[in-house]
Amino acid sequence: LPLASLSPQLERVLADAVQQTDEGSFLALEPAYAQLLISKLNKIAERFNEMGQTPLLLTSGHLRPALAHFVDR
Repeated sequence: LPLASLSPQLERVLADAVQQTDEGSFLALEPAYAQLLISKLNKIAERFNEMGQTPLLLTSGHLRPALAHFVDR
């Protein structure tokens, strides 16, 4: 099963950016950093699509809900 993972450094930065609210968790990122992350994730997704695969990103359980919410925006 093809999948992508985050570097340990990026996962640490994102984990530190997780904010909890009554409505769930989200990533509190600077706009420029958020745009860079979206751009890189889009490139990864394009590579998966070119191979006819569904993009899968492996992350820690703590980060997963906030990152999923970020990507869905």
